[in-house]
Amino acid sequence: MKKITEEKVVDATEHPRNAVRNYYTPEVIARVHEMTDKQMENLMKDFMASEYWIALIKYNTARISLLDTILRFANPYVDTYEIAKTQGRMEGLSDVETYVIALNSPKE
Repeated sequence: MKKITEEKVVDATEHPRNAVRNYYTPEVIARVHEMTDKQMENLMKDFMASEYWIALIKYNTARISLLDTILRFANPYVDTYEIAKTQGRMEGLSDVETYVIALNSPKE
């Protein structure tokens, strides 16, 4: 895994920042890089047993319902980019959920 140099972090802060960018401080980025893949997997496995997991599922269900509505009313001849973006958002929402479920599934 590559380490982000201090110089790259500074370059990223030169652009206007929003709330998400503000969250990714050098300290948070360092913690991400210090965590091993095994530590991440163990924490993700534990995630399923928490109320946070249920909150994530509830959030995903609400968002996917909204995105599904966008897809149903989109005109494929006019809204091709909107359809592609919406499909990508749907895939992104289900990615973490699918990963956590797979981690907790019995191994064959």
